[in-house]
This record gives sequence, structure tokens and C-alpha cells, in this order.
Amino acid sequence: MISWEVGKQLIDELLASRLEKNGRYPNKIAFTLNSFATFQDYGVMEAQILYLMGVRPVWDEKNIVANVELIPLDELERPRIDVFIAGLSYYRDMLPTRMRLIDRAVRLVAAADESDDDNYVRRDSKIAESKLIQKGVAPELAKIQSTARIFGYPLGQQGSAGYYYLVERSGEWDSREQLMETYLSHVRNVYTEGAWGEPAADAYNAHIDGTEIVLRSWSDRTRSPLSNKYDWYIGGSLAAAVKHLTGNEPEFLLSDVRDPNKASIVSSEDALRQDFRVRLFNRKWIEGMMKEGYAGADQVAVHVSNAMGWTIMRPGSVGDDYWQEIVDTYIRDKKNLNIREWFESENPFAYQEMNEVLLETIRKGYWEPDQETIREIAREYARSVARHGEGGGLRGGGNEKLESFVKDILGGIDGEEIKTLLVNYQARVLEQTEVAPESPSTESDSAVVAAHPEQSRDSPQELAQNDTTSVQ
Repeated sequence: MISWEVGKQLIDELLASRLEKNGRYPNKIAFTLNSFATFQDYGVMEAQILYLMGVRPVWDEKNIVANVELIPLDELERPRIDVFIAGLSYYRDMLPTRMRLIDRAVRLVAAADESDDDNYVRRDSKIAESKLIQKGVAPELAKIQSTARIFGYPLGQQGSAGYYYLVERSGEWDSREQLMETYLSHVRNVYTEGAWGEPAADAYNAHIDGTEIVLRSWSDRTRSPLSNKYDWYIGGSLAAAVKHLTGNEPEFLLSDVRDPNKASIVSSEDALRQDFRVRLFNRKWIEGMMKEGYAGADQVAVHVSNAMGWTIMRPGSVGDDYWQEIVDTYIRDKKNLNIREWFESENPFAYQEMNEVLLETIRKGYWEPDQETIREIAREYARSVARHGEGGGLRGGGNEKLESFVKDILGGIDGEEIKTLLVNYQARVLEQTEVAPESPSTESDSAVVAAHPEQSRDSPQELAQNDTTSVQ
């Protein structure tokens, strides 16, 4: 019951702030259901979904939520706000009864005999039904799908390794639109009574329309927006899908319930920028990572990689000054920590990957530093590859566009030293390309990789919690 009170409090505060700011309530708020967040906060996210729609849980004698009921409008004192829910993968399989309970709540609200001004769920359901019939959906099915709000992967599918790898393999796509088409090709299956797990692209498109806010739970005290790729990968993908399909950029907010006594809703971008100061740009944090040797260097690279993830999904979330600060801190060593020497002795491939991320961010047009900075990063990357070989990670391995970009940059610099570096870089890349053994491809090997991408960076708990190949 405490989770219900926390969820109500957060929604009341959010709606009051948007009413003051915009002069109206938001029409629709989207959620990404995360089963392990539910295990940690005991259902704050579910409480938010129910309370937005003006529904309250009904507890049984064992204090388990067994049903739901409408909150009367005169008690609610506001409209019933519509929702859109990405409830995928682990949530679907671990908490199916909670998923069905939310679906029941949506249908209960949609059936309430109330005006459109008081009941956005009912209003939007009628609009969706009309759109679906116009799209050629059979009237009976259109009626069922009109009151659906939960979408995800097909039954039995644990996400899409293809989409996960595509985001990381930045050399294989040229626009966010390409990413979104891949994302949407997997997630538009509806979960509602009478159509559980069935393909429903038109219903997905109809119901995502009007989304103004994406709200994701932040319940893990050990993780933060910059250290946790799942905020940008899961919540960011949903926000990007909203923009891709509707043309409108939604707010991306986090319900910070790490301490229930201090629960609040925060802007994901504000939390991210604070995280930069607490982590990547904090001398004490850097020194702590340096004490951890190889693993610490890897964590620096992870944080820089996540900065690019945010940039891909949320344009403008990482400002040019933050990218420049990364260069100043880790390449130019403005804090006088002998940082490059440390990388070289402990984990040169982490340093290489960091430069790789910077170059890809520039190549794809997300950041436009001055020419000298570009050349400096390219020199550092080429020196690392020439000395150690290319690391073969998701982003750099076989990335011919990156190779050409580096060659073009170095080719535009005068001087024998750079010419020699360019020759050595090209020779090392060619050497690896020629001698790289063809790894036997078996279905079992592919299944292992798909289930556990980037194993070195994901603890067993994180792999279970986030299912790196799927959206929660």
C-alpha cells in the first residue's frame, strides 16, 4: 500500500506542475514496464499507471492486489489521463497477472459512461477504433484493439538482438529513422484480452499518438542515467519511437524512487547532466576508477559510450561542452592525472574505444568540434590501433566508415610523423582484416551471444534484470 501512496504522490505532483506550466493536463503518458523495478519498489510504476487513469487497486485478505475499481470523478477531481505501455519481455513472462490487471483497468476506464473531457482513455479509444476501421481492420478486432494500451514483442520472443547490436554498430546505419524502423518491426504486438501477443502495428501507431511524456522508473541505487545503458536504450527508444511516429518530441522523465521517502520525478536530461559532474568529470570518481585498474578503465569507456547512446536517442541531451570536456579530461589530461599513461598500462582498448566513440559522434554529425580537436582524437585512435590492433568491439569492429573517416582526417595533416602513422594504421587494419579467422557459426553460439551481448560489462544480475536483447 505504501507503493500506491508513493505512486499517487508522484502523479499528483507531475500533473499539478504540468497544469501550472501548460494550463492543461497531459493527454497521454507512456511507460516502460520493468519487472525488476517492480521487485524493488513493490509496484510504484503500476500504481502510477492505475492512478493516472483514475483506478485504484483492490487488495484481498492477503494484501495482494486482486482487482481494480474506478475512482469516482468527484473524488479524483481531474480527468482520467490516457496511457501507453511498453510492457515487454521479462515483465510479460515474470508478471503476467500484473500485466492482465493493467489491461483490465484500461478496459474498465474505457467502458465508463463519462464525457470525453473527463475521460481521455474513453475518448482516445473511440478515436483509435475509428482509425483502425479506416485502416481496414475488421470492426470486431478494431473494438478489441481500441481499448488496448500494452504492446511488446511476440509471445516467446525475448527481444531483438538485431536492434540492440544495430544501435551499437553505428557504422551500419545512417539515421535515427533506420533505427526506429528496426525497433518498430519487433515491438508492435498487442497485449489485451482477446488479442494477447498478436501483431497490431496499426493499433500501436494509433495509441502512441498523443503521447507527451515517457516515464521510466529509477529504483536501482547502484545505477544512474550515465552508467546504465538501459535508460537511453529502453526509455530512449520509446521516446524516439514517439517522435518518429508522431513528429512530436515527448518529455523523458524518471520516477526517482531509490529512496521512497524522497521520491520525486526528475527530467532524464537533468539527471544525466548531473551524472556527468558526479562521475565522468569528477576527479575523485576518476581516481577511484584508476585504483580499479582494468575494470576502472572499462567503466570510463562504458560511460562515454552511454553518452553517445543518449545523443542518438535524445538529441541535445549531451551538449557540445560535455563532449569537449571528455576530450579535455581524458585525452588532454586537464586534471594532471597521467590518465593516458594509466589507460596504456591498464587497458589500452578502453582508451581506444573512448576515442572511437568520439570519432563516431563527430562522423555522424552529433558533435562538431574544431578541426584541431578532430585531428587530435583521430591521431590518438590511430596510434592505439597501430600499436595494439583494433579492439573488435561492436562499434569499431569492421566499421569501414570509421576507417575511411580516420584515413581522410590523417591524410589532411602535413608532416612525416602523421604520414608514418597513417601507413602504420592502414597496415594494422589490413593485417587484421586479412588474418581474422572465420569463426564457425552455429545456432547454439548465436543464441549465447544474443542472450548475453557485452558479457564483460554486464553482471549476472544486470543480464537478468535488463535482458540486454529486449526492452523491458
